[in-house]
Amino acid sequence: MARVLGSRRGRHVLCLVACTGLMASCGPTMPARPPITEAPPKPSVEAPLPPRAESVEPARPTLAERAARYDATLQNQPPQPVAGPAGGGPTLPGAEYQSGYPQFNPAPKPRADGSLQSFTVVNTGPYPANHTVHTLGWTNDSGRRLAIYKAYIWTGVDKGASADVHVEARRASDNSYIAILQWDHYADPTVPQHGQQFDYPTPMMLDPGDGITIKHYANGFAPGWRAHHVLILWVK
Repeated sequence: MARVLGSRRGRHVLCLVACTGLMASCGPTMPARPPITEAPPKPSVEAPLPPRAESVEPARPTLAERAARYDATLQNQPPQPVAGPAGGGPTLPGAEYQSGYPQFNPAPKPRADGSLQSFTVVNTGPYPANHTVHTLGWTNDSGRRLAIYKAYIWTGVDKGASADVHVEARRASDNSYIAILQWDHYADPTVPQHGQQFDYPTPMMLDPGDGITIKHYANGFAPGWRAHHVLILWVK
């Protein structure tokens, strides 16, 4: 009985071995993997880029001139620059100001206690809101350096007028803004105070002989309207 079981077990083992070999011979063969190639090393130093050609930009018009040209384009009326008196003096012909305007005032003499003083630099008086860009000049002929601690710029427009208004004051030596105000007057009534105040904890210095350039314009959407500006400074 032992020999019979042993012979059956042997035949069973031989059958498994034969089937396994047959399945191995009939299965698909896997293709060989290609060799892995490494990427070439990157250069340690990159080639410098060619220098860029420097472009020289033309002088750009000021904010007041750009705004006036844009508004004039809408109205089909080209703006005409008008020069005003430098450091006060008589009004130039064709400046379109009323008689006696613009009014200029010199800087006050320093106080003994060294406290702040205020004075009106320029009062343009009413002028036509006809797109014309006006340029005025004020010169510090006081013989001393003026320390500007505060500036206030006011503008007015005729009641019922519809107009865009712009006024700015810059230090002539470096074109730095001292004050600027833009106002779109499209309805009445408006705010009670049509001005802008500028405070300087560190004062802006105005050397003797240096000056302030004031540019202003107004464009009314109907003929006959007028605008008006005043610039006040607090100095030591």
